[in-house]
Amino acid sequence: MGGALFALMCVLSIAFLVFCHVWMYKAKRGIPRWRFPRVASVARVLSLLLVFGVFGSVTWFEYAFGNVISYDEKGKIVATSRFGLPCVTNCFDLRCESVVPMAITSEVKPITDNPKVRDISYTVNPKIKDDRIFFEAERDCLFKGRVSYSWNDDERTKACLIARVEYYLYEFNNAHSKDLAKFFNPRDPAQVEAFDKLLRDNIEGPLLEHGISISKLTTFGIH
Repeated sequence: MGGALFALMCVLSIAFLVFCHVWMYKAKRGIPRWRFPRVASVARVLSLLLVFGVFGSVTWFEYAFGNVISYDEKGKIVATSRFGLPCVTNCFDLRCESVVPMAITSEVKPITDNPKVRDISYTVNPKIKDDRIFFEAERDCLFKGRVSYSWNDDERTKACLIARVEYYLYEFNNAHSKDLAKFFNPRDPAQVEAFDKLLRDNIEGPLLEHGISISKLTTFGIH
């Protein structure tokens, strides 16, 4: 979104600058409808300032729509901003708003001797609860495959968020594959509540250590 706004501002600025030059040219030639060369000169100066301002603030536009983390040479966080933080280097835009809402579905086959037990699928909605904790915990993931400053930060943020949540969902499925055999009716509110509690008791704490929180179960099904 920031890149699109920047491109639009560039196009408008250049168009205005061209218009001012045309105005100056026609005013000097004495064309009646294009007189007032001084006005044209002032407009041209203003258009030049606008162009320089837009190009000079390229980083601000790129970082103006997310949650920006600014860090020093040692990687220590020195500032955060939810509106825009002008910087050239040492910045990462978590862009939390672009990855919410998000749904992650997991499937598990309970371990049991009962042939009637079927596979279970469930969906949770994760989000970044604490920018600083998430950045510190997922730093290696966030910078792996990063193209350049902020250009694909939203993709990296989403990928790392999904990977971390899926990691703990897999751990949960493996550790409680026997316990999950007792859940067979997704239309039973008591079973849904019990499943949600079991899930939260096991993954909510570890996820919070990574700055991530999850909503209650979005879906719970049997296949």
